[in-house]
Formats: sequence, C-alpha cells, structure tokens
Amino acid sequence: MKQEKSNRGRKGYPLDFKWRVIDGLLATGESIATTSQRYGITARTIRNWLRTFGVELPNQSTMSKTNKNKAVDPDYAELKRENARLKAALFQAESKALVNKTLLEVVLNRYHIDLKKKDRFVAVRQLESAQVRDQKL
Repeated sequence: MKQEKSNRGRKGYPLDFKWRVIDGLLATGESIATTSQRYGITARTIRNWLRTFGVELPNQSTMSKTNKNKAVDPDYAELKRENARLKAALFQAESKALVNKTLLEVVLNRYHIDLKKKDRFVAVRQLESAQVRDQKL
C-alpha cells in the first residue's frame, strides 16, 4: 500500500499573504533576509515565491565580478523594481481572471444561467430563484 506524502509540518500561506510579502520586499528594497525576519518566514520560502511568480529583484544580478564593481544607474534599478512589481501585479490579475472564469462556468453548469450575455440584474434574479429552487429540493 502506498502512503500519501504529508506536509510534515509545512505551513500553507494564502496567496494574498505571499503577495503582501513580495510587494513589501519590492517597495522597501530591503534584503530577503530582513523581510523573512520581519514576517517570520524563511528566506528560502520567499525565494521560492519569487521564482514561482517570476519576480526578479533588481539587486539580484547575474553579472560577473568585474561588472559588480561598477556603479548601477539608479534609474535602471528603479525600472527593474517597477518591472518586477508590474509582473507580480499581472500574475495576480491573471489569477483573478481565472477564478472569475471558473466561477462563471460553475454558475452556468449548475444553475444554467449565462452571466456573460445577460443583463446583470436579470441574471442575479435568475440565480436567486435557482438557489431557492435548489433549497426546496
């Protein structure tokens, strides 16, 4: 018999908490270590979230040692921070859109109401009457 793997004490963090940590990291420009101490989570967890969401911090670069000694243009660093913030916002918006699309499909399949094509007021009334009908059954 196979046993399923357990989380072994791992915490599952809500998506909005993950974004709050990432936004705080980008807004303050502080290190991952400092942010991890502030929120009481490991630096590895934050790095995993950054990788998962495709966010690259401006102070993390793949430059060689000779290029690291050169001064980085402050405007460039600001643009990198802004780019990372926008990528995070895009990911969050796409996630919301997927949830909304799934919700519309569930309403259509369960209550046979197409919320996309009808007037919202009419659709809400139909949804309410369908819920009342389901409660009577």
